[in-house]
Amino acid sequence: MSFGDRPWMAVIACRQIRVLRVPADQLDPCTVLLLPDRAVDFSAAIGGECMDEEHLDCAGDSYCLYLPDQREHLPVNTRLVALVEALGWIDHQSVGLRGDAVLSGLLPSGNDIDVPEVAIGEAQRLGQLEPDAVCPSMPVRLVGELAPPLPGRRSSRRRPQ
Repeated sequence: MSFGDRPWMAVIACRQIRVLRVPADQLDPCTVLLLPDRAVDFSAAIGGECMDEEHLDCAGDSYCLYLPDQREHLPVNTRLVALVEALGWIDHQSVGLRGDAVLSGLLPSGNDIDVPEVAIGEAQRLGQLEPDAVCPSMPVRLVGELAPPLPGRRSSRRRPQ
């Protein structure tokens, strides 16, 4: 099957989002990654393990936290604990924040979106993320959603006079 006979497939396959990777190893730096919105890529970012996801709502922002499924034997991710507490998620003890993690934003529909800027700001404030570790913001266009034209490009839509 090619994308030619199903052009909407190309949009889905190419969609990328910014996520915050928080490794458990203190020597491995936190980074903001631009990843295809696919489970295999999120899994690769945390070491190729099967994943478990936790949804959290903090101060008006929704997040999806991806963790290794089998994490009981992994070290506690102290940077992740500090970050989620700074974001307002206090009741996390039952989840077991162990191993490497990936944090994305979350729509009410359950779709992942760019990690909210507040999470990036908190990671920088906590000293977990260097300013040069942040990739530039990239507009994300969801399937079926009208979005404004990209900066520097003219819209093909004409405005009413």
